Amino acid sequence: MANNDWDPRAQAQDFEQRTKAHVGSIEIPSASQLIHQVRWYLQNMTNKGRTKSGVHMLKQKVNQYGDTQIEAGPTFHKQGAKDCVVFQSGAELSFGITIHEEDRKSSLLAYRFHLELLPQSGLDFVRIDLNMPNDNYDPLDQPRSHMHPGVEGMHFPFPPMHPIAVLDRIFHVIEPGLTP
Repeated sequence: MANNDWDPRAQAQDFEQRTKAHVGSIEIPSASQLIHQVRWYLQNMTNKGRTKSGVHMLKQKVNQYGDTQIEAGPTFHKQGAKDCVVFQSGAELSFGITIHEEDRKSSLLAYRFHLELLPQSGLDFVRIDLNMPNDNYDPLDQPRSHMHPGVEGMHFPFPPMHPIAVLDRIFHVIEPGLTP
């Protein structure tokens, strides 16, 4: 492809279409099964000494649209927030997962995983977002599935994943890699 044929907006729109298809292919269990999986995951991390707290922070509620939300801590994290998962390093994780259940089938709508880091890490935070599906996003500026690398206004495309896979990246790659 010649340089003058490259269209950043078209490429970003193509990424959005692939994201939409991929999100639809992620197999999500029922809300009760998913919260059980997340609860087990967090308890396992506490048992391994990775976190000081976590499993008791989980909450499940139904939003105004009838969708299920699984949360640990505030949806929009502020440092020193209550009810978040606290790592042994002092880093704090809050998250929310929204799923839709219809006719015994569950689908992933959105998530937000916010890891608040320690000052010596070099970044304030890392956040991984899958925004709600709608057409109000500029796919070049803010893709539906993106990561914030410590700067609120920066949105780097990030592949959509099962929520447990996102927890894996946070617990096994991001937090240990950014904790001195």
